[in-house]
Amino acid sequence: MRQGIFIIILIIKSSFTFCQDLIVTTKNDSINCFIEYSTNKKIAFTIFNEKKEKEKVFLKMIDVNDFQYDFYKDSTQENGISKINNTLTPSIKELLIVNKNEFKSGRFELGLYAGYGIRGKNSNTNSVLDSKLNTSTVFSSDIMFYNSSNIGIGLSFSNFQKSVTQDVLINNLTKTKDATIQINQFLLLFGHKYELKDAQYIIRWHIGVGVSLYDQKSTEGDINQTFISLTDGVFVDKKIYKKLYLSVGISHKTGSKYLDQYKSLKIGSVQFLGGLRLGF
Repeated sequence: MRQGIFIIILIIKSSFTFCQDLIVTTKNDSINCFIEYSTNKKIAFTIFNEKKEKEKVFLKMIDVNDFQYDFYKDSTQENGISKINNTLTPSIKELLIVNKNEFKSGRFELGLYAGYGIRGKNSNTNSVLDSKLNTSTVFSSDIMFYNSSNIGIGLSFSNFQKSVTQDVLINNLTKTKDATIQINQFLLLFGHKYELKDAQYIIRWHIGVGVSLYDQKSTEGDINQTFISLTDGVFVDKKIYKKLYLSVGISHKTGSKYLDQYKSLKIGSVQFLGGLRLGF
């Protein structure tokens, strides 16, 4: 039946003057339109709506049976778009997507992550526990706002925390030493994201600057410091449901401070993170 319709339209086509495109839905509805572009997820096209105004709309490819450029011509067109014989039936209206953001990630994004961090070793601290404090699980979160060019600004918080104990032999006596380290970082982020395959995949990068709070408590003495730190990172996101994404990436945070000529603190770390991002 559909092949017969196409043959009839092809015969009529030769007498028309202006080019016109055709979309046939899975419900066998025909749409007389101007096709802007198509991808594996959607097709974008322009029609005259019920107010006789040009409007750019979308259909998901799963709802499209077939489409053809320059399929027929119509002397009643305006700028290549027919103003008649283009009635949008109720079944077509059910499929139309007016908002192109259906195929984009969110302007605002919230990310929640957990992972593993490796911290730079402190210099000349003479602590037997330092090496055990250099790796830990990390937690991170951020909130970002992206403009229409996908350039973003936001805030980030990360936490690196670990507690260790060790028995040390001193003068033939065994003593237990313990230490706890906690580094909280508050950062201002700047970034950009690239949306691939209609935002099915996203590649994001960021740089940032902020404040780090370093708190170390141990049997060898406490250290509490505040200083400036920098960050950068790259992440890859995969859509799992609407604007919810599974995200993995690597983040580098750096900063150091000399307490005196013999002792320095380093908060620099490489963090391997995985988590979820939600756009809205």
